[in-house]
Amino acid sequence: METIPLTIGVLSLQGAFREHCECLEKIKKELFSPLPLSSVYFESKKNGDDTMVKIDLTIIQVKKTEQLDKLDGLIIPGGESTVFSAISNFCSNINSVDHLLQKIQEQYLNSYPIFGTCAGSILLAKHIQPHDDRVFKLNGLDVTISRNYFGRQLQSFEKSISVQSNTNPDLTTENFSAIFIRAPAIIDVHNDNVKVLASLKNEINGEEVIVAVEENNLLATTFHPELSNDLRFHKYFVKKCLCNKIKNE
Repeated sequence: METIPLTIGVLSLQGAFREHCECLEKIKKELFSPLPLSSVYFESKKNGDDTMVKIDLTIIQVKKTEQLDKLDGLIIPGGESTVFSAISNFCSNINSVDHLLQKIQEQYLNSYPIFGTCAGSILLAKHIQPHDDRVFKLNGLDVTISRNYFGRQLQSFEKSISVQSNTNPDLTTENFSAIFIRAPAIIDVHNDNVKVLASLKNEINGEEVIVAVEENNLLATTFHPELSNDLRFHKYFVKKCLCNKIKNE
């Protein structure tokens, strides 16, 4: 039986990186049990293959640029987008290495799947409102995102949302418990390649805003899936990483 190694990193400068690692650890136990390749490898000519495989998932807390070379996928967690940028720049200065976020933008943005949650979704966006020079834009998702759209810490909330995916039915649900903490919202998309996975109506102004999207190898949620008990977004991301790895081998 074939064992496929898979390495996913979690950017661990600040924010909820430990919670993301815990989610991946739970998935790791499932993946190392024998399972049909077709159950984890979608959108490919091998879909439907009954070959039994094990996925050997390695999880890395990424704090240095040299770790980026070892990955098959990267998660950028929630936290504070300006602090991410500042810490990345500070670590680069004291270690005499390239700016970590700049390295992701220049060499890895199109190399493997990247999943941004809350502040991570802000960093992935091409257009950010209000503009803030302190935020390092990765210029990945062709969307406009509004920082702190739902308000400050006191306006944080949890709400059941509908998630729809044409590429993976396992992601689709009418009841995903989404946790929004000082959350942004995607207020516009600028490219037909951007797939809207979930939207939410702002109960204050009645505006419909986007809270989860996918564009090619990039995945983003403005909420914190790592804080819920539902692993479907993390499982979906692991599948994206596996598919990308197999296609490029």
